[in-house]
Amino acid sequence: MTRRWLFPAALVALALVGAVVLIVWGEGIAVRVHPEVFKVLAQLVLLAGLGGVGSLVIKEFHGARERREQTKERLRSALSGLITSYNEVKGLRRRLRAEAIRPNAEDPAAVVKSMEYAALLQRLNDSQLNIEAYVRLIEGNRDLYPDSQVLLDELGRAEEYLGNLVTEWEDNLGSFQGTPSQQSLAKLQLLRRFVGDASISFKPSFSDPISKVLVMLSRAIAR
Repeated sequence: MTRRWLFPAALVALALVGAVVLIVWGEGIAVRVHPEVFKVLAQLVLLAGLGGVGSLVIKEFHGARERREQTKERLRSALSGLITSYNEVKGLRRRLRAEAIRPNAEDPAAVVKSMEYAALLQRLNDSQLNIEAYVRLIEGNRDLYPDSQVLLDELGRAEEYLGNLVTEWEDNLGSFQGTPSQQSLAKLQLLRRFVGDASISFKPSFSDPISKVLVMLSRAIAR
């Protein structure tokens, strides 16, 4: 029992003891004390009991409401942060197609420009780290999130997908050649799939898992 419950709980306990005393020995007490004194004593026992129980009920009601609001605020924060990361990744995918790849991602001879690729993958790395932070947060507070294992599984899939793209960038940026520095898109297989047909790589590996998490959080907030 937490400290905030001690006083009302003590009142309830005293009231129960007083009630038992009055029930068992009430007649004997009544003949030994003035009737008005006995009446006041009985009222005090009754008021203490009702007051203690009422205090417990009110505290529990307010405490439960505060806990619900804290939980919803935590879920809202996660929802907002993940929506931001999701939109950032979608935007970076489009910018990679438009700015870093020439002539276009569908051309078999397409090349990736080093400077634009590096700048955009640095930002993709930030998005990956943001999602990883939510994975760690939920992992350390499983009881505070609905269906936490499902959230972890889905976020883990999306985070790993981005992590593999970042690793490919780290491993291959030094191999870019020429002036301006560039590399064949065909040699960057993960990037090629990332900017390619969404239904093959981006959607099942990132968009679908993140969307599922967003729906779960939204429903939990709406309850």
